[in-house]
Amino acid sequence: MPSSSEDELSDHRELSGPSEKKSTKVPEMTKTGQASQPKNVGGVEAVEDLIRHTEEYNFAPELAEFLIQKLQFLSNIFVNRPRDIRLAIREEIVNTVIAPIVEKFRNRETLHLTTIYDLQARSVGIEERTYQEKIRSCEESIEKLKAQLQLANADLSTLNKDLNATAKGLLESTKEVKAIIKKSQPSFADVLQMRPPPTSSQVPYITQRSEHVVLLRPKTQGITSDLE
Repeated sequence: MPSSSEDELSDHRELSGPSEKKSTKVPEMTKTGQASQPKNVGGVEAVEDLIRHTEEYNFAPELAEFLIQKLQFLSNIFVNRPRDIRLAIREEIVNTVIAPIVEKFRNRETLHLTTIYDLQARSVGIEERTYQEKIRSCEESIEKLKAQLQLANADLSTLNKDLNATAKGLLESTKEVKAIIKKSQPSFADVLQMRPPPTSSQVPYITQRSEHVVLLRPKTQGITSDLE
C-alpha cells in the first residue's frame, strides 16, 4: 500500500500540471459516458449520473464533450483525494454547484447562452420559425389549390367534350340547311306541268247549259171558262 506522501505527490502532479497534461489524464468520452471509476467513493456515482444526463440532453457536440471532460476530471479528484474532501462536501458540490450549471445550459433561456451554444440569436430564431410556419402554410395552400385545379380541370374536360359534340351537331345542321337553300325553285311552267290533267267525265259549263231546256206555258182565260 503506497504511503500518504506518495499519494499527495501524485495528486499534486495531476492538479498542478499544464492544461495539456490534464486533458490527457481525463478519460475519453464514450457513448455511455461512464469512466472506469470505483463506485465506493462518495460523490463519484452522482457525477457519473450527471454525465449520463449531459449526454441525454442533446447538447452541441463541443459543449457536451467539454462538460463531460470536466465532470470526469471532478470525479478523478474525488477518487484520488478522498481524505481531503469530505463526503458531505462532495455531494454539496455536485448537487448545488455543478448540476445547476448543467441544468442552466440545458434550459438555455437567455440570449447569451445561445451564443455559448454557437447558435443563432433568439430574434433570428423567432424569425426563422415564423418564416417556416409561413412556408408550411403556403405549401398547404398550394396543395389545396392543386386539388381544386385538378377538379376544375376535370370539369373543363367534360365541358370540352360536350362542346365538341354540340359543335358537330351544329355543323351537320348547317350543312343540311345549305343543301336545302341550294336546291333550285320550280318555275311557273313546271308548276303547270305538275298539275294533273282534267278527266273525261268533266263537261264544260257552256255545253251543260245548252243541253238543258226550260218549258214555259202562258196563262189564258179560256181554260178557266171551260172549267166553269
